[in-house]
Amino acid sequence: MYLSPEIWIVIKVLIAAIFGGIIGWEREQHIGEPGVRTFALISIGSAAFVLISLFGLQITGPGQSYDVGRIVGQIIVGIGFICAGVIWREKKGMPYGLTTAAGLWVTASIGACVALELWVLAVTMVVIEFFLLKSKPIWKRIR
Repeated sequence: MYLSPEIWIVIKVLIAAIFGGIIGWEREQHIGEPGVRTFALISIGSAAFVLISLFGLQITGPGQSYDVGRIVGQIIVGIGFICAGVIWREKKGMPYGLTTAAGLWVTASIGACVALELWVLAVTMVVIEFFLLKSKPIWKRIR
């Protein structure tokens, strides 16, 4: 069955939203906010920027070029900026929000994987991230 490129784009964005939502659901259960909406939006945005750059490759003219790697690199920088805001809070004098920030960062990469059709990597990352976030740190289990 043939799917038009536009339908395939919509499917990829929906898959990115679902993958991000899974991680966001875990965070919402654990800490409240950021949750499903934030993580899904991060994943969708990342996928969308990569898809934009991929379609830019198809409409280039003479002397023009688009580099997907540059877009992915800028996603890393942009998400890093958002993550810095998540970490900014402090609790009892200690940095707070590092795990959530790392989760947002990884979720952005999941969205990029979906856009690039790296399905095995995307699913593997969702599973690993989910279980890492669900697990208690080893030092809490030892006590």
